[in-house]
Amino acid sequence: MGKVTKTSVTLPSASAHELVDMSEQASPSTRRFSGTSDGAIADRLDLAAQHEDGSVRILATDIAVEKNGTWTWQGSIKALATDKAGHPASRRAVKVAAVPSGHSDQINSSSWRGPGIWVSIWSKQNAGSPAWNNNYSFAQLGSAGWNDYEGFDSCGLCDGGRVTRAGTPAPALWIWNGSVDGPFQTRTSGSDPVEVASISVDGVAAYASFFAAVMSPRSTFLPKAAFKASVDKSTGEATIREHHQLTRCATFPVLLPANCTVLINTGVVLDRKIVQSVDGATVSISDVVASSDGRSHSWEIHYVNAIRRGPGAVAWRLPGTLSWQPATPPQSKPNSIPDWSVAPKPADANTVTIGARSSNRSAASVTNPQGTISVSPRPLRLWFPSAGSDRTTIDMAGRVSRTTKSTNSFVYQLSTR
Repeated sequence: MGKVTKTSVTLPSASAHELVDMSEQASPSTRRFSGTSDGAIADRLDLAAQHEDGSVRILATDIAVEKNGTWTWQGSIKALATDKAGHPASRRAVKVAAVPSGHSDQINSSSWRGPGIWVSIWSKQNAGSPAWNNNYSFAQLGSAGWNDYEGFDSCGLCDGGRVTRAGTPAPALWIWNGSVDGPFQTRTSGSDPVEVASISVDGVAAYASFFAAVMSPRSTFLPKAAFKASVDKSTGEATIREHHQLTRCATFPVLLPANCTVLINTGVVLDRKIVQSVDGATVSISDVVASSDGRSHSWEIHYVNAIRRGPGAVAWRLPGTLSWQPATPPQSKPNSIPDWSVAPKPADANTVTIGARSSNRSAASVTNPQGTISVSPRPLRLWFPSAGSDRTTIDMAGRVSRTTKSTNSFVYQLSTR
């Protein structure tokens, strides 16, 4: 093993969390590691990282020991942001250590001292289609929960669940939340199907960034979209910001790109801010709807919220009720003002909280989690597409003008109690 019998890795105090850009065109996410050893200039070290599952990744080999046993390396840390199969994944390296070259299998030795690093991943997606220029992917693992996200009208809070004692993701509870169910939903009143736009502005179907490009990829006007993510290096709190310019087509519904050759600006924008807590168990989503042309506009958004089915039917605890029950279908017409499937509450109640469980049959646990969705202001209505449904749509509506904006707030809280 050479002359080296002990090493250490040191990091800046505010660098326990990293955000790695996994985009194909992005420059490698680099990190500088340094440390000490009892080796001499002729000795060589490898820099290795060990994950919770015991797997070891080699970040660098043949690092030269410098004067007084010090060493330094700077390079890509993308290897820390993939799973065993090489797929992008947010992970935690429980230990990053310098070991004598060729002996990474001995990383568990107390002779090699090193810190742990939490890695979150980010990617602006581009799959060769205009649609994917208006989307992103972000994933983060916390000590209590894990989550991954895409754009507002793509998938929103795509997946999220608890973390096992071993520090790995447990089965999800959230699987499609704070988003929209495609360009439109087919709702029914009795036996009559009704196609309802997922987003509407001034009573006309509208699209945000992702679906606008899908519906009209050859339009001379494409909506402006912007996405940005950051992670607090010291705490791990993550923040994502999105900007969407809402557009419309001349027809509805749009089933093929040929049905919408030109997109038209609605004069309304949506700005989303997502904050994931340090432990990953709480996700706060705030959507601000505003007028971009200085005019007054009405708007309506039907937010889909879907839950993973566990060993029994998905259960819901609706506002004003004390028990968990399977979903019940709506009892009123699609355009009615009262809530469809929620017990009445005082008209001035600003926040509505909905409980969700992946299984009504099994007790809540890490593998069969439950949680709550808190919504503010009070929704226009809640809607379940069928009895026993694993999803509900939360309908929000309002008006904006040159001086007024609308804010829709959603808080997703995981719990096992």
